[in-house]
Amino acid sequence: MKKLLLLLLLTISHTSLVYADFDDGMAAYKKGDYEIAYKEWKPLAEQGDVDAQYRLGQMYLKGEGFPLDIEKAIYWWSKAAEQGVGWVQKRLDKLLEVQKVLAQAEQGDALSQYKLGLRYSDGEGIPQDFEQGAYWVNQAAEQGNADAQYQLWIWLYDGIGIAVDRAKGFCWLAKAAEQGHAEAQSDIRIFAKEDTGNCEEAPKELEPLAEEGGAEAQSTIGIFSNIEVGVAAYQNGDYETALKELEPLAIAGDPEAQNKVGWMNMLGNGVPQNSKKAFFWFHKSAEQGHPKSQFKLGFMYCSDNISPYDGVPEDDEKAIYWLTKAAEQGHASAIVWLRQLFDISSQIEWVIKSAKQGDYYSQKDLGVMYANGNGVPQDYEKAIYWYTKAAEQGDINLQRMLGRVYSDGVHVPIDNEKAIYWYTQAAEQGDADAQNALDEMLKTQQ
Repeated sequence: MKKLLLLLLLTISHTSLVYADFDDGMAAYKKGDYEIAYKEWKPLAEQGDVDAQYRLGQMYLKGEGFPLDIEKAIYWWSKAAEQGVGWVQKRLDKLLEVQKVLAQAEQGDALSQYKLGLRYSDGEGIPQDFEQGAYWVNQAAEQGNADAQYQLWIWLYDGIGIAVDRAKGFCWLAKAAEQGHAEAQSDIRIFAKEDTGNCEEAPKELEPLAEEGGAEAQSTIGIFSNIEVGVAAYQNGDYETALKELEPLAIAGDPEAQNKVGWMNMLGNGVPQNSKKAFFWFHKSAEQGHPKSQFKLGFMYCSDNISPYDGVPEDDEKAIYWLTKAAEQGHASAIVWLRQLFDISSQIEWVIKSAKQGDYYSQKDLGVMYANGNGVPQDYEKAIYWYTKAAEQGDINLQRMLGRVYSDGVHVPIDNEKAIYWYTQAAEQGDADAQNALDEMLKTQQ
């Protein structure tokens, strides 16, 4: 028995030391001291520690502390994947695909060049690099790949990762439309009047489309488009009408329309599901201060997503930036995510805004903060006020607690009527303690 106990203690001690070494490496990594991080993690990785193996692979893939080396990244991620770690295997598969696509792109395959450019731009399976992304997509576009030509139009129009050059972008749009690219032909009808005069390369065959497009753009983006009609149609599930009303407004710059069109693309409502287009519209809306779009954008960037969004790079720094923007406007879920995922303390003004908007979690948190004097002056009256708001939304524990507060006179005058009310609320939801307390109160009043 003593030998077994000693063995158990030694095992626990060894495990603690391993985690201590890993944590030391993580602390160094977060400070940008990659040399120390490498020294701490490499022995652990060689001993089979999955987390250390993954981190080493990530350092090689990002070129942190030494030149980027895909082969070594694959080596360490393969070691981790061999131990049956599914999420590492998924990332390894993406990296292996990148390696394959890179080889084909370097041999001049246009489709592979286009795919590689998107992977660089999105940071999918490889560190994000907009310059490399634009380079490879441009290579594919020069070879006549219509998808690449259309992609360059999008990037050049809004300056996503590259400098804005709408005249040049329209040239690529025209070339893609000439090849029958459906989305390009749709866009050229809307944007034709804006840019055709700047592109000498626009094929003559597209001139009728340009004329048609100018009229359509004027009539569609004009007063006949109605945000309220579009939103109502969206809420009623009439996505055809919603898209007809909202897409022109989104293109014209309306942030609410951009948010709704983003959701339609995200969920595949009325259009094919496309997370990259959803990301595009959420980004446009978020930049104009739309809190729900800011939250969604932060959510999409977050590396803790179980299923990362296709074509959206994982970037916790950007996730925190956009979640903070939303939280500053009182977006309750953004506040919760910042606190739970990133351990970022909520600013009191964020919580108050969210609580006033009726968010249960913020109301409860605010009650705790005032009760304990955490970040605000201790104030039992305000604590009970916010506890009451949260209890009104059905929190059994708070309902029972308020019953005791009023029955015992905890920081308030005794009020049996309110005590009975709150005990009853909790008891009706099946709380046995509240029911017992209620029974005792009713007995004493008989």
